[in-house]
Amino acid sequence: MKFIAVLLAIMATVLGLPLSSLVVGDIDIAHQAREHALRERTHSPSIESTQNAARSVRLAAIEARQQNTVPNAYIIEIKRGYTHDAFDKYLRDNNIAHQFRAVYKSEIFWGVSVQLEKSSDYGKMVQWAGIGNVSPVKVIGLPEPPVVKPEPMESPDVAVAATR
Repeated sequence: MKFIAVLLAIMATVLGLPLSSLVVGDIDIAHQAREHALRERTHSPSIESTQNAARSVRLAAIEARQQNTVPNAYIIEIKRGYTHDAFDKYLRDNNIAHQFRAVYKSEIFWGVSVQLEKSSDYGKMVQWAGIGNVSPVKVIGLPEPPVVKPEPMESPDVAVAATR
C-alpha cells in the first residue's frame, strides 16, 4: 500500500498536481499522515512515566546483579606502583574490617579479592588512590550435564545376520 502511495505521489508531482488533494481510492494520504502524527503525540509516554520506567529497569538490573554476587566481596585491581600491603594498611588505618580472600600477583592481574565485614565500608574502601577497577565477586553455577538417552542396541544375532 505504501509503495502505491509513493508511486502516486511521484506521478502527481510529475503531473503538477497538489499532493494535499491526492486521494487513493477512499484513502486521503495527507489526512492519514496528520492523524498518525496526532495519534503519536497523544499516545507518547510522558517524561515522568519514561523516567519511572528507566528507574525500574535500573533497579531490576541492580537486583539481578546482587542475586549473583557474594555480599560485600570484591575483586580489586591494584594500580602499578601500589602494593597489596599498602592496601591492607589503608584498610586497617581507616578501620575497615576486612579479610583478603585471595591475593593475585601476576603480570596479567595484580590485586586482591577482599571480603568486607560491613557494606557501609565500600565507599571508604574505593577512595584509596591505588585502586584500578572494582568488581563484585560473582557466583557462577556449573551447568547441568546433558541428558543422554541410550539408544537401543541390536541383539548380537541380528548384527551378525546383517553382515552376511
